[in-house]
Amino acid sequence: DGLDLSSLEERVAALEDAASGAALGYFEQTPVGPMNGSNPLFSLDTTPVLLLLTLNGQLLTPGGNDYTLTGSNIIYVTGKIPASTDSHYASGLS
Repeated sequence: DGLDLSSLEERVAALEDAASGAALGYFEQTPVGPMNGSNPLFSLDTTPVLLLLTLNGQLLTPGGNDYTLTGSNIIYVTGKIPASTDSHYASGLS
């Protein structure tokens, strides 16, 4: 069950409002790393306190289901590793 981008924007906006300026928000940041179908490790500019990660428009589940987050590093599980034709975006609060 994926979310369309407008729903994702609304969720991020609501989270930013709830944070009342206590955290910095970002929307559709592209995680950095080679997208070649075999590299599972990508990084973000900052360490998030909340992360919404999408792959080809589908919201991914953290905690080892689709990816794990360690600091500012995203590690995709096998079967979710982005290929060169995929798109993946990170939105959230840091």
